Amino acid sequence: PAPPPPATRHNAGDDVFRDRQARGDWIGWLHVDDGPGAQAPFCGVIARLAQMQKELAAVIQLHGLTEYQSALYPGKQGPTNGDGAAPHYERHRDAFPTDDPADEAQRRVTIVSY
Repeated sequence: PAPPPPATRHNAGDDVFRDRQARGDWIGWLHVDDGPGAQAPFCGVIARLAQMQKELAAVIQLHGLTEYQSALYPGKQGPTNGDGAAPHYERHRDAFPTDDPADEAQRRVTIVSY
């Protein structure tokens, strides 16, 4: 399949942390009031995620910014991850466990939906 339109694509050239060998997906950042994030079906998904965030915040500490990212995995027709396997979700390398409640820079929640 063809990659998503440029307006929704993440510019990997600007992302020094992106490892092309580790990811074969196409990603796009979704903004609540702008671009695809403000349009169906993403606006409905973002509203549900915001509600989940409120519910999770009642039981775990959530601080800082909320970011929404969409990833498209093109399947067997897409580029491989360097090992010949079709692109697939892998746990993020920047999702480090932490018990420090003052550490607000760590990712706390990742949601994967199929």
